[in-house]
This record gives sequence, structure tokens and C-alpha cells, in this order.
Amino acid sequence: MRKLLSFIVYSLIVGGLSTSFSTKKQSDKPGFRIIKWTKPAECKETGSNFEVGYVLSPLDKMVEIALYLQLTDGNWVVKRFSNKGSGYFKIGASDCSFTGNHYGFVRYIDDKETKFPTVEAVREEHESSDQYPRFKIDKQVEKPECSSIKLETGYVYSPTGNAVEITLFLEKKDKSWRKKIYYYTGTGIIELGIDDCDLTGKFKTHIAYFNK
Repeated sequence: MRKLLSFIVYSLIVGGLSTSFSTKKQSDKPGFRIIKWTKPAECKETGSNFEVGYVLSPLDKMVEIALYLQLTDGNWVVKRFSNKGSGYFKIGASDCSFTGNHYGFVRYIDDKETKFPTVEAVREEHESSDQYPRFKIDKQVEKPECSSIKLETGYVYSPTGNAVEITLFLEKKDKSWRKKIYYYTGTGIIELGIDDCDLTGKFKTHIAYFNK
């Protein structure tokens, strides 16, 4: 279980992959991914709204999904869903107390060998992992008309769910560096809004917990 959850923690940084404890062939295993995930407007830049997921069911059978969600007090809750075959489905899990940290597991409903972990097991595994925050550029677009880039969004991973400070250092065409600072609470997608023609495309990032 430790290796599996460690893999999922890493996968969250690159987009939120979810998987299951299955002994079936890799090509037959069902999968699950969060497709739409935002912050609730009423939560004043905290919380998470898990809106839409996508299920992959290679055997085109009914699947069950267990989505484990971290709360700001460090506890976890689990939401269960089912879906027939592959396709999008509504999650509808929204709360100001969600940190954004989550783990998803999926199995075929008729698979009696596959077991979901307990909430306590997920909490313990998460807390035993590296608790240092991480950040990566999630979406960037080339600007060929001026040989520059547009940085649209970034992905923040805050294991504790606490607020972080993100510093972006952006190299300009005159070889000087521009600095931009962002603040974000929890894990999720942050809007960067960098759309300039004087950038080389090279950048450095730094992230640390921020005490308000």
C-alpha cells in the first residue's frame, strides 16, 4: 500500500491520477481522473469543489469509485460513486473545509478481491509522505508572434492544506529577471495570468508555507 499511495501522491502533482488495488492485467484495470476541479466562490479562496470525473472501464462493466478528501483539521472523508462503463460523471463534492488533497480508488463492482483502504490508512499514509509543498507550471502557451510565452495556470501541492507563497522568477529578453509572488491555500490549480512579449521562456520557481 505504501508504494501505491506514494505513486498517487506524485501523480497528484501532474494532474490527479487515481487507481485501485487490482490484481487484474494492467490493460483491464479501471481508472479514474478528476476532470473539473475549482475553488467554491463562496469560500473566499479556500476549499475545493470537485465537479466532474472521468471513469475508464476497459471491460465496460459497472465500477465503484472511492474518493478520499482531506479536511482542514487533518481528518479525511470518503465519497463513493458508481458508473456503468467509461464516461464522465458528476462528483458534486464541494466544501470550504476541503484542502484539495485527495486520493481516488476504483474497482469493478463484481471484483470481490479488490479492497479499498480505510480512511485511517489513507490519513496515515499521507502524513508519512513528504510534507513539503511543491509547485509546477500546469499550462503554458507559446507566443510565436513575439517569440515569448504565456503562463496560464500552475499546480500547487500543499500536503498539509495550509497556505503557501509561490515565487516565480521570469527571465526577460534583456537577461534581467522579473519576480512575481502568489499566495494560495491548499492544493489545486492557480491562475498565473502572465501574458507578455518580453520573456525568454526560462523561469525558476520557489514555494514555501506562508503564515498569514
